[in-house]
Amino acid sequence: MAQLRIQGDELVVRLNPVEKFLAMRRNVHVPLHRILEVSVLDDPVHANLFREVHLGYAARGAPLIEVLCCGPRASWGGGRSLVIVYLNRRSVVIEVEPAGAKHWRLLIVSVRDADAEYERISQASQA
Repeated sequence: MAQLRIQGDELVVRLNPVEKFLAMRRNVHVPLHRILEVSVLDDPVHANLFREVHLGYAARGAPLIEVLCCGPRASWGGGRSLVIVYLNRRSVVIEVEPAGAKHWRLLIVSVRDADAEYERISQASQA
C-alpha cells in the first residue's frame, strides 16, 4: 500500500514495486505550499470527484476496479492525477494548485489510517 510521507517541504507518495509497475511511475513529489485542500473519501470509487478523473477506458472499465484502481495516465483539472485505491478503502484526497498539464493536480490514495494522514498533511501544508 502506498505511503504518504512529509520530507522537508514536500509531500512524497511512496509507491511499492507493484504500484510503481501499474502506475508506470516512481514516487510522487508535491511541494507542500502547492497543496490547496486535503480531504477523505469514504467510498472513493463511487464518489463524484472520482468520476471527474479521466482514467482512460481500460482503467475505468476494469472488472476489478473496486479491488484495485490504479490510473497510470489519469488526469483531472488540467493536470496529472494519481489514483491508487485498494478495496474501495477510505482514501486521502489531495488537491494541488494548478501549474500546468505536466504537474500533479489531484492525488487519491488509500492509506491505513486516512483520518490521521488527513490531519498530518493538513497541518504540514498550512505551516
